[in-house]
Amino acid sequence: MKENHKTTPKTLGKREITKQVNRQQILDAAFELFCKQGFEATNVRDIIRESGLSAGTFYNYFQSKEEIFEELKNNIIEDLRIAIRAARWRYNFALDKIVDSFKAFFQVLADRPKLMLFLSRNQSYLRQLRSEGGLDVFLRDLEEDLQKAMDSGRLPPMPVHIVSLALFGTIFELVSEFVRNPQFSIEETSQALAKLFYGAFNRKWKDTKKSREKKN
Repeated sequence: MKENHKTTPKTLGKREITKQVNRQQILDAAFELFCKQGFEATNVRDIIRESGLSAGTFYNYFQSKEEIFEELKNNIIEDLRIAIRAARWRYNFALDKIVDSFKAFFQVLADRPKLMLFLSRNQSYLRQLRSEGGLDVFLRDLEEDLQKAMDSGRLPPMPVHIVSLALFGTIFELVSEFVRNPQFSIEETSQALAKLFYGAFNRKWKDTKKSREKKN
């Protein structure tokens, strides 16, 4: 996948450099095909032809298209995880910045058009990943961030796991719509999503604040 291409350390020998280049060439070829025609319609012969390498070279690195898809999926998840966490922390889940927080999240996807195409062509596999817990790393990150925001007073007390599940499920469905619909509005969606959660958070925060003021 070109967006995740990593530079090769100068300390590697020529043989190791060639191996890394070949492996990345196969991953890039598969990614392009999965974007254009989807996982189901792509076979190993297609990937070999797209890569420009021989079948023997291909099988030195991968045994199946499923193995390639797994590696691409892991690379994508790690790339998105880093970018999304950076976007969220920019606003620290502050209640008055919740719209900006959602907008920053969707912008992470909008800034990756090739990734959007990949997600669009392979939605059934992504839904399978979701049902099998393959995307739970995002849920755990969200729980951790909400807990920290709650502990610091930026968000009111809440059942973090339940709120995280609700927020994660809602965003997952919105992302599915995002990759299908070119007319998807980040601004409109972020405003609606913020209103959905802001109302409950804000009331709870005000009640908690009043309670604290009375104690003091």
